[in-house]
Amino acid sequence: MVETTLTYSSLNSFGSKKYYSTAGASLADVLAAGGIDSSELVSAVSIEITMDDDVTTTFSKVLLLGTPLYYYPNLSSDSTIGVDQIDTIIATVAKTVKEDYTGLSTADCLRLFRGQATLTDVNNSDFAKWITEINLITQ
Repeated sequence: MVETTLTYSSLNSFGSKKYYSTAGASLADVLAAGGIDSSELVSAVSIEITMDDDVTTTFSKVLLLGTPLYYYPNLSSDSTIGVDQIDTIIATVAKTVKEDYTGLSTADCLRLFRGQATLTDVNNSDFAKWITEINLITQ
């Protein structure tokens, strides 16, 4: 798997804006490394992620792998200037800071990060922490 470094813009349901600098592998690469072949991925409708506290959350496959998702470097000023399309990743290290990849921490990882579909997309609650299992749901 290829490790990539990305920064994610984040909005929570209260309107708070944050940035996360991360390093990890794309979700597509993680699934492939786990033995998921392309036919299984095509037939999947959702992706189920389980964390180490046995909480499971389910995402549509389209959201995580089929929707263009973006990093908004000027989210804090409600601007789309400099927007960049990014992949959904499983981060092995991360920290709450904008575009600084020094001293990344494993404290909240393995962790799912996805970009925002729009400037106002609330995505912070989707950043699942301490992932222990990923399953494809086909029905």
